[in-house]
Amino acid sequence: MNKDWVCPTFLALCLSIGFSALGFSQEKEKEKKKETGIAVTAERLTISKEKGRTIIQTDVKADDFSVEPKKYINLQVDLLEIKPSKTVLIASPKIKIENGQAGNATMGRLSSYISISFIPIIIEDQGIEIKVEFIKTPEMTEKREEKIFLKNAESAVLELFENKAKKSKLAIRMTPLIEVVNAAKAYPRPITELRLSDSFLLLNEDRLIAQGSLEATSDEDDIYLFFSSEKGLFVLSFKPFEGAEAKGVAYGKILKIRFGDDEFEWTCRESILPEGRWLVWMRHNPSIQKIAIEKGTGIIGKNGLIGIGTGKDSWKRFF
Repeated sequence: MNKDWVCPTFLALCLSIGFSALGFSQEKEKEKKKETGIAVTAERLTISKEKGRTIIQTDVKADDFSVEPKKYINLQVDLLEIKPSKTVLIASPKIKIENGQAGNATMGRLSSYISISFIPIIIEDQGIEIKVEFIKTPEMTEKREEKIFLKNAESAVLELFENKAKKSKLAIRMTPLIEVVNAAKAYPRPITELRLSDSFLLLNEDRLIAQGSLEATSDEDDIYLFFSSEKGLFVLSFKPFEGAEAKGVAYGKILKIRFGDDEFEWTCRESILPEGRWLVWMRHNPSIQKIAIEKGTGIIGKNGLIGIGTGKDSWKRFF
């Protein structure tokens, strides 16, 4: 280990410390973010290179499309270099982590960087316990671990390293904010008109099934969607129907279906249904991969087809 770095100490400072006590203003923070070229995303791997610095931020994929209710912690992480004269904001990733799961941030240069893992656990009516594991490459050979307890939206600073030669300390400031994603519900009103404009259907984010616009109108609440792939034929509805299970959620412009280890994502240019998280019922027929479709009711793609139908119990023709 580099002799300049000594064993970390733990420092928990309340939000009342404020930016002024840390020696920088919000304007300076903004300027620093521009200088370092921070790129942040809550769901994807992001790599940003600018002025010799590489910033990498990853985390588990946040899932707003679960049928069940879930809790997430939106964690603001500020990497700080604390000097006697000032405190410098080095990086400021935001990570969305499911309660009890791990989120990761890796920050620094290719030759020297720090990797940090955060595991937050919500303790009801008390706050959030955050387990922090970190390692600095190449100086450290083993991870170190600390725990910190915070109330929702409270900030605290965890001091990681002290560099005596430079008279500086490396620390992270964490601010968690709990987000509750309620369970999806059945759409409460009849659906007599449905449009999927400029839509495309993907399997596991990388295999395009088919794409195009679909629409249908009906005097009754009997509009359904269907698609086929090498996995078979799937019939979807926003209300329960015979033999179907609630396997998906429509949220804004996206409809997602879980089928075993696979995930189908149907994305449109405009919202599929009005604002909300709505259950999608699905029935699967593995023996059908190709079907005849009438003009205007379906679109054939390279790896399957997508379609829309109307008529009371007309979906039964697929079973």
